[in-house]
Amino acid sequence: MKKPIHFLLASLLLLGCVSLIACGGGGEKQQQAASTESSETGSAQVEVRQTSSGDWGDMPIFSGAKSEGEAKVITGVGAFERSEVRHYITDAKPAQVISYYKSKMPKKGWTKLLDAHEEDGVWGCAWQKKGGRFVANVTVFEDNGCHIILGRHEGKK
Repeated sequence: MKKPIHFLLASLLLLGCVSLIACGGGGEKQQQAASTESSETGSAQVEVRQTSSGDWGDMPIFSGAKSEGEAKVITGVGAFERSEVRHYITDAKPAQVISYYKSKMPKKGWTKLLDAHEEDGVWGCAWQKKGGRFVANVTVFEDNGCHIILGRHEGKK
């Protein structure tokens, strides 16, 4: 049970690092049809949305991965106007998942921001597009299956 806390902390740390890099620019919005619950914490707002498997606009979903719960949409945090985090699980090995994203992300227009690295069994890597206006991160760890945490962040306009 400690690994999910570690991945959350690693994701938040990565989010904080890439928020320093992200800057304003153009505008691209994703539409999602789902029920939404909102709660406000300070100036940030968190929405919980149902997700479906398959492609996520410009960010691929690992083939065969199953959604674990609902997407978390956070608005008004740091340099980001909007962040969405999704959790998936698969039987694949972390190295396979990281290899998949290293191959697929450039084909979707993303450029490497942080190369894949592993610390205490948690893998992380990040990409950007449109000069840092959009940042994506992938966090992977094993704990009764291979967990994939995807984050897509949109910089403030």
